[in-house]
Amino acid sequence: MSKAHCRFTDVNNMYNTNKIRCVLFDMDGTVLDSEKLFAKAEMSLVSEYGISAELSDFVAFRGMSEEVFYPAFIKYFNITDDPNILRDKLKNYLFTLMRSDLEYIDGFIEFYEQCIQDQGLKTALVTNTSLEIVNHVLSCIDMKHYFDFIITSSDVAEPKPSPAPYLMAMNLLSMNPEECVIIEDSESGFKSAISSGAMTIGITTTLSSSDIHDINSDINVFDSYADINKFLLQII
Repeated sequence: MSKAHCRFTDVNNMYNTNKIRCVLFDMDGTVLDSEKLFAKAEMSLVSEYGISAELSDFVAFRGMSEEVFYPAFIKYFNITDDPNILRDKLKNYLFTLMRSDLEYIDGFIEFYEQCIQDQGLKTALVTNTSLEIVNHVLSCIDMKHYFDFIITSSDVAEPKPSPAPYLMAMNLLSMNPEECVIIEDSESGFKSAISSGAMTIGITTTLSSSDIHDINSDINVFDSYADINKFLLQII
């Protein structure tokens, strides 16, 4: 059984006759308030190389897979060190921050209880983060019981912005795109979600409403999980 096929919770057996039967979540910036930790780790890393930067300089890197992130990061900051050394240094900074500062996005737990749990919806976590980082996250914060499956960038040949990760999640949950809602926060995630054919919801934890609508005007944008909950309870 592959890593992507590990089931973490029992699928809810409640019969649901509504059209929307599943919610798929991105991880960083959508479920976990971790984007700021990535930025702080990246700030510490570039400072080690004598590079001055602002936290806003790192927004463009949010949602990238490791295969895309490191070449782009090295080029942007003109770092000449070995990429593998860079990767190890960044993960050390990141893992240290996660051990003490990792939290859920405000309102996520209440949304899960009031919408997902009460309506008997299926779930999956679909992230561009590698299995190594996800395993560290799971050692810091217990989120396995919120998701039927967790799909990482290590489980797919093409990570986001390809729709492949979300299509894999739908296949594992035996869902069609029209039965799914995807909640995202980054550009690569939105492109992946839209291409999958599912209804896409944007939460403004990383990008502004106008920035999200510039990516695709069909994205339903909300500032909080409370607003997402109100919206979904009207359509499921």
